[in-house]
Amino acid sequence: MSSLLELLYKKADNNSPDVFCSRPVIGISANHKDGTSCIAAPYYQSVVMAGGAPVLLPVTKDIHALSAIVGRLDGLILSGGGDIDAGYLDEEPVPELGDTDSYRDEYDFLLLKLAFNRQLPVFGICRGHQVINVAFGGTLYQDI
Repeated sequence: MSSLLELLYKKADNNSPDVFCSRPVIGISANHKDGTSCIAAPYYQSVVMAGGAPVLLPVTKDIHALSAIVGRLDGLILSGGGDIDAGYLDEEPVPELGDTDSYRDEYDFLLLKLAFNRQLPVFGICRGHQVINVAFGGTLYQDI
């Protein structure tokens, strides 16, 4: 076995399972880009620095998978991203509306509803804040 691998394994073996169990598990909604689920590093780095254990949530509309995931979380971060489809506002899209992603919209609204049903703390950043606002009947300017 290589010395690098030995050092890595030693580091893993020296960690107590209690350290992992004491950290709150925080789910982070992902962006949906070219068929992938991705997120910028500052999202999960911030959760780690705050003492949490970040989990990137794959972009899926499978309600059973999302329910199982959300059921294991201690909190949820709805990340930033593109604009929300105007249909969720019961409006026609304005010409200045940016790119929308109906798959991501449905995913985020499902995540929020599942988290709300469990009374999980939710933190919205940029688009995430807008999703929370729209989900609870708020209004917004489509192109901001």
